[in-house]
Amino acid sequence: MREITSRPLSAEQQLFLRALRVHLNKDVSGTPAFPGAPVSPDEVSLSVIVSLGAEHKVLPMVYEGLHDMGLLSPSSPLLGDTEAAEAFRRLTYHTVIGQTARTCAFLSLYNKLADSGLRPLVMKGIICRGMYPKPDHRPSADEDLLVPPSDFVRCEELFLERGARPLHGADTNVTKSDAIREIPQERGYTFPDGLYIELHTALFSGDDGINRADELRLFPTLFDTPVTVSVENTALLTLAPHDHLLYLLLHAQKHFVHAGFGIRQVSDIGLFLSVHGAEVDTDALYSACESVRALRFAAAVFSIARNTLGIPFALSQKWEDILSDVDPSPLLGDILGGGIYGGTDGSRLHSTNLTLDAAKHGKKRGTAIFSSLFPDAKSLSGRYPYLKDRPYLLPAAWVQRIGAYAMETRGKGKDNAAAESLRIARERLRLLEYYGMIGK
Repeated sequence: MREITSRPLSAEQQLFLRALRVHLNKDVSGTPAFPGAPVSPDEVSLSVIVSLGAEHKVLPMVYEGLHDMGLLSPSSPLLGDTEAAEAFRRLTYHTVIGQTARTCAFLSLYNKLADSGLRPLVMKGIICRGMYPKPDHRPSADEDLLVPPSDFVRCEELFLERGARPLHGADTNVTKSDAIREIPQERGYTFPDGLYIELHTALFSGDDGINRADELRLFPTLFDTPVTVSVENTALLTLAPHDHLLYLLLHAQKHFVHAGFGIRQVSDIGLFLSVHGAEVDTDALYSACESVRALRFAAAVFSIARNTLGIPFALSQKWEDILSDVDPSPLLGDILGGGIYGGTDGSRLHSTNLTLDAAKHGKKRGTAIFSSLFPDAKSLSGRYPYLKDRPYLLPAAWVQRIGAYAMETRGKGKDNAAAESLRIARERLRLLEYYGMIGK
């Protein structure tokens, strides 16, 4: 396997990771494994650490970690920037209070669903939060519910009764029979109390590297083998531990392929394995990941969770062997550079088409770049309808597409320039190649 280089982490990134590690396991003396020499607090910018915490949705945990390390005392060099320090304190407070309120709102909604005879499965979010030292210090932007397609309309009707507003262009005036014929795989809802719910009828959309056949093969008994988790005296149904861990890994892989994912997803996976490892068939997990080109990616995630974040868990020897062969440093750098969903700059988001197409079809890096720049007529017919009847005009559509992209990015600076997007795409395609998601 070809080696890949990674940039050293900045002083702020290193202290950010140390603080997160301390919060997760109260190991103040532990030394995370990442490139770069140890740093002292007077070498870092507090405002940069606050930005990292906000981007990765772990701000309260970083605050707690720095506090436990003694770096938030009045004499700390970190607090020389009094504006950043006050913003840090306020953001942490409001993040925790907001999450506490959303947790209460979600539990109330779930009880209402259960009282109506519905049995949705809860994924990620509140289930992962329960594994953290202080659950509401791990915020969730939304909560995810999985239901059989036959229950979708009843769930939506109950949501609407509680004042929810559907997103993604949903038409709430369709008849029930029409709605049943057009059940979406995913739809989001905002509630008056600030809650945001994503209602799913499938784990994956099919456009993110895991097709429906893969999903049915990897998760054949989702609704037959749920487990019950009690959260604040509310019984929540969720996926069986093996299924849930595999889903967390493949969901992180999906975001990695699109534009990136955050360190919080790594800690979710590590804590899940730490808490439920005895209930997971790690050899079966190995085979499942291998079958969808996720093996080396999963190994890198496990390495970061164990060695950088200090989360203890056991794996089978097969996993230990692959962990020893995979360098997690490039993935860690990509995680910290991209924020929780890879949205820290426009160029990174513009690079998504290349990485997604390559991963979906297992293409080589050069082929992926060419096919993204010059898609076929079918791929472009939605944007340029004239190709449906006149596919021979494809070269004209290529020129039109490139021109439109140039106009879109003009005047928006380097972060959104086409050349910068291509550079980021090349780097991320090398990552996908190194972690075995596309061909060499």
